[in-house]
Amino acid sequence: MWNPFKKKNAKKFIKKSLPELKDKTRILLIDDEETNLVESLKGEGWHIKYMDDLDKYNNTDLRDAHIVCIDIKGVGKKLNIKEEGLGLVRNIKDKYPEKKIILCSSFSSHDIFDNAIDLVDKKVYKDGQTHPFDSAIEELSYKLFDWDTLIKEVYFKYKSDFGLEVTLEEFNKKMKTVIDGNEIDTEKILKITAAGLKVANGIRILLTQFTS
Repeated sequence: MWNPFKKKNAKKFIKKSLPELKDKTRILLIDDEETNLVESLKGEGWHIKYMDDLDKYNNTDLRDAHIVCIDIKGVGKKLNIKEEGLGLVRNIKDKYPEKKIILCSSFSSHDIFDNAIDLVDKKVYKDGQTHPFDSAIEELSYKLFDWDTLIKEVYFKYKSDFGLEVTLEEFNKKMKTVIDGNEIDTEKILKITAAGLKVANGIRILLTQFTS
């Protein structure tokens, strides 16, 4: 039997290779001290841009980025953010919850009670080495663009909110039906999870980057 869904969407869910991820992922580094990190990551094949501070939340480089690396100190000044990097993390996650954020610092300890820490997807100690950033970016890229990795993250993040008993295998299969081209059907997400609009919107946001 002819299956239009299979014809249009099948390729979307095939596991991506690392070179494919590198070609798709856009990274922004916000750090008041420019280092050799940008050129080193470019040498590894990543698409990365640098700015010493963010001037506005609709900045094109920020809007285009899938992963944002933020220094914990010395940034946020142009937007008059008192908490510097942590405040910038909080504000970016509020406006762009689908973006992954890496918090980087050359300091070994910070205020663990600041709730912005909980919004960070990865924390990297900044010591001049490229590998920790390369590894963190690779991990987050799979969470954004590899379907199996992404759907596991979504499932375990919201499983306790589901109003129906759904296994990971069932969830994986059913969630593929909510995507039609680049469109995500929120009504289908509601039916699959029976979890309410807030959770359905949260899932839709996490799927946004995958469909882009």
